[in-house]
This record gives sequence, structure tokens and C-alpha cells, in this order.
Amino acid sequence: MPIEVDTRGKLCPLPLIMLRRALKQYPQETLFEVLTDNETSCANLTDFVSQNGFSVHITSEDGFTLLTVDTAGCPIVPELSDQSDATDGFYTAPQQINVVQLRSDKMGQGSDELGSILIQAYLNALLELEELPTHIVCYNSGVMLATTDYNTHKTLQNLAERGVQVIVCGTCADYYGVKERLSVGKISNMLVIAELLSRADHIVAP
Repeated sequence: MPIEVDTRGKLCPLPLIMLRRALKQYPQETLFEVLTDNETSCANLTDFVSQNGFSVHITSEDGFTLLTVDTAGCPIVPELSDQSDATDGFYTAPQQINVVQLRSDKMGQGSDELGSILIQAYLNALLELEELPTHIVCYNSGVMLATTDYNTHKTLQNLAERGVQVIVCGTCADYYGVKERLSVGKISNMLVIAELLSRADHIVAP
């Protein structure tokens, strides 16, 4: 019998945490059925199992999505790669991790108009640095900067083309209703973001 992991009604990052716990709790099992009713969680779960070499079959049920995960022939948690499950495959050790946090669509406090000008100028300045950040993490209203509504999305695209990993909080994109307008970045979850920040050598929050 497959191990059932019912994540319905759970918000990010709980569904991913629940699956990881199940994999650790039942290392001898190879078949897991994950139930989710959240589109972002479904994407995060699918990314996780795929990046760890598991096969996954996705079916749409009445009001939820069923992911059938088969781990046969693959190493199981806790032998899973720390890099792969902790940062969604965004880096390879021993590379130094330098993270820029974009927590708002503006820079600093005071004038909103000035703050919008400053954040654009900051991102443009990043392009001129000899040493680029390894990651840019967008959350809260910072996710807006990666949308086509803002000119900053072009600068972020340029940074991504030069190897910077742009990570966008999926819950935040859902909250602001901008997921369909994102033009750059990988939608991820708070577990990945938290673990990335905990591993970072340097964090800058303009």
C-alpha cells in the first residue's frame, strides 16, 4: 500500500515539509501518494521529487491533485543531497553563497517614488559589479520587481542570463496575483528560501 501524505489545506512550505518527513519516516517504502489542493504547492512538490530523481505521476481529482511518487532505485532521505533538497538545486558546493534579498518593490523608507527609482538604480549597479551575487530572492512586494509591470524585470533577466539565480516566493506571487506576469525567476517556497538564507555566506538587503 502506498504511503499517503495528505497536504490539502496546508500552506507553503508545509506540504514539502510533510513529504520530506514521510520519506525519512518510511525509508523502506518506495511509493507515496501526495494529495494537494494548492497549485503552488503542487509545483514545489513536483520540482522536489523530480530533482531528486524520483518518478512522479500527476492526476487531477475532484478538488485536488494527486501526485504518485515512486522512489524505487533512488537514494532516500536522509541520503538525499543536502544541496538538492535545501536549495532546490540552485547551487553546487563549495561555491560561496552571496544572496541579495528583495523584500519590497522599493528601496529604503520615505518617498515611494524615490524608493522605486533607487531599487532600479541598485539592480542596474549590480550588473556593473565584478562579483555578482549568486542568488536574488524576491519576497513580499519584492516579487513585483520580477513582473512585466516593472522595468526592473529586464535588469533581473540580464542578471539571470549572467548566472544569478533569481528565486521568487510562490506564496507572495499568489497573494499579489502576479504569477502570470512573472517574466524571470523560479517560483519556490519558504522552506527553500529559509534553508538558502541559513547557508548563505553573505546576505544583502537593500
